Amino acid sequence: MIAWINSVFPPALQKLVDPILAKLGDVLPAEFYNELKGVAQGSGIDLGLVVLLNLIYDVSATCTSIVGTFNPVAVTCAARDLRQ
Repeated sequence: MIAWINSVFPPALQKLVDPILAKLGDVLPAEFYNELKGVAQGSGIDLGLVVLLNLIYDVSATCTSIVGTFNPVAVTCAARDLRQ
């Protein structure tokens, strides 16, 4: 997996984007950011690269989805658009 990542995102590019993307924790929801941080720590991949890979997946997917909790009744809803 690491070899594939390095072939797609050369280490020089990773060093450039890591400090920028790692700062997204300031604007991402804490739960989402902590999940990405855990993936980075568990895999040994820099946090910025984990964020980049996650963003690329979200942007390139052929569908979009959203999950939200609506208060005061705390109902969680999910919606998905499966366009092709």
